[in-house]
Amino acid sequence: MIKTFAHKGLERFFLTGSKRGITAQHAARIGRLLDRLEASMEAADMNLPGYRFHELTGKRKGTYSVYDVNLEDYH
Repeated sequence: MIKTFAHKGLERFFLTGSKRGITAQHAARIGRLLDRLEASMEAADMNLPGYRFHELTGKRKGTYSVYDVNLEDYH
């Protein structure tokens, strides 16, 4: 389940469907990912074929990657 969003555009897309703040060409893919994240109860629930789910290493240990699309705003 999604508890919080660090990326305001991603949150807006999830709540309203507005593509402002995300790459519009990725909207369908992002929507499917967010739907799955919302339905998941634990990280392993995201380990589906094609999602390329994996834990990051080093300083990012404990963070998981899904797809190659990164909407993280780390500035």
